Amino acid sequence: MFILGGITTYLLMRWQCGELLQEVVAQADLDKQERLQGSQHRLLQKLQERLNGLQLRRQLLKLQAEPGSEADARLRALYCREVQRGKKTNSSNLPRPVPIQREVWQIAIEELTDVIKRLENSASVTMVYGDIIRYTEIHSLPVVQHTLPHNTTEGSPTLPNSAQVLAKGASGQTHPAGNHWRGWRPRLHHEPQQRGHPRRLSSRWAFVMMAHDGPHDTEEHLWGVLPVARALQRLSSYPLIVLTNKTHFQDGTEVASAFRTINTIVTPIREVDMPARLAAHKMTPTWKIAYWKLQIWTLTEYEKLIWLDSDAIIYRSIDWLFERDWMWAQRDDWFCKLNQTGVCSGIMLAFPSVADFNGLLQYAKTKHSLPGGDQQLIAEYFAKTQRPIKLLSDLEASFGQCLGKAPTPYLNPDGTPVWGVWSIPSFVHKSGGWGNTNNNVYNNVCFSINMIRQRYWVGKAVINICQFHPLGSYWRDLFCDAAAQLRLRLADVGSYCNDACWYRGLQPPGVSGAAAAACGPLNATLPSGVYYGQRIGWPQPEMPNFVI
Repeated sequence: MFILGGITTYLLMRWQCGELLQEVVAQADLDKQERLQGSQHRLLQKLQERLNGLQLRRQLLKLQAEPGSEADARLRALYCREVQRGKKTNSSNLPRPVPIQREVWQIAIEELTDVIKRLENSASVTMVYGDIIRYTEIHSLPVVQHTLPHNTTEGSPTLPNSAQVLAKGASGQTHPAGNHWRGWRPRLHHEPQQRGHPRRLSSRWAFVMMAHDGPHDTEEHLWGVLPVARALQRLSSYPLIVLTNKTHFQDGTEVASAFRTINTIVTPIREVDMPARLAAHKMTPTWKIAYWKLQIWTLTEYEKLIWLDSDAIIYRSIDWLFERDWMWAQRDDWFCKLNQTGVCSGIMLAFPSVADFNGLLQYAKTKHSLPGGDQQLIAEYFAKTQRPIKLLSDLEASFGQCLGKAPTPYLNPDGTPVWGVWSIPSFVHKSGGWGNTNNNVYNNVCFSINMIRQRYWVGKAVINICQFHPLGSYWRDLFCDAAAQLRLRLADVGSYCNDACWYRGLQPPGVSGAAAAACGPLNATLPSGVYYGQRIGWPQPEMPNFVI
């Protein structure tokens, strides 16, 4: 009996352990397969990034190649070979096994590398954007898809006022655009959220900016969007929405399709009717356009929006602001007194709501004047409704002319601040500039591509003053990275983004007119006598007898 029990126990243990061992082996195989797939996925990502960089370089070289030149012929031949390969094998229908895709990509990489090396040595190719294009930093992120009305123009359709909204909502009538109030604005369609993807394209949180330029004006406000969009590519996990009246850049590039390359949604701007009493009360054109930012409260497909002015830059990630409850905004501290209690809407966390949009319009009708513009209206309305806006610290958001004023978080063991500038804000509003910056064209001189205003004469010496600003080259690098991704071909952009022009004042070949004039000779420093003598200088447009 004892022997029989022992045999039974042995057989039972062997059966159970055998199943356990099989499970362990199976799990080990799964783990091994998962690690292999992970390695293959990382390899594919590296190959794709390298291919994207090479393709961008090829496109830039194509734009820069002279028609009919040897470089142009080589690029056309390479393009034809790729098109023929694409007709034979549709990459979207390729099977999932990695080796097949890897082989196809490897062929493309080898061809592109070889052709680009020969093209870069060709005398018929010259760099348009200088040396600052970051080929290796171009990310292959999914594009945010959106729809725009077919009749989009460079005008600004008018948003209905609150009375029209309420009346038409009750009667069931529609907006002249043909849709009901809640749906007449073009809806934004996002791709499904992808696990682990750096940008949450299906998120209910987003950044929003506005850029309105006249039909014959330069893209001054649209230029301000480019560096912010590029900074958000680096620093944020959320998309950017741009409200604009522009449909094309001056070189013919379509605005909406170009901005998709930097993960930005473009949607038409709508004019918001200002009460006639306010419009007639010495409201500047700038304040009248700024009033249109009220329309962000109609973007109810989003739960939270961070509004950003187009004359600013982001220096560190501000995604943490989405996590805060209720509204937050920059302090209105133009004169750098610190810890001021006024609201500046340069950056603002908002919660879209049609009720609040209507409430803001109705409250505006009760005001006889708004010397503080839209930010005064916004601050007063939410204070009156017992929901006051909270204020960011001077280290989180501040004006550029106040750099170095905010207390630093970097302290020595004895509690004293570490020497140096260790307190640049996350959001910097305007760069500051020459003269009384409360009301002149120099209050944002370095967050601009206007190099004429950046040229500062002291005696016979002239310097680019934005080379001495802590964020001057930072803003420029972001702008030029974005311009390269948008593939813009404009003379003023090309001159501004040419290192030899901006840093040394050397004129790029083939450039003439105002773009060439902006690249005049520069001094890298001032003579010691001029510097120590504190001699007063002048921006170039303020020089006597200056003619553009």
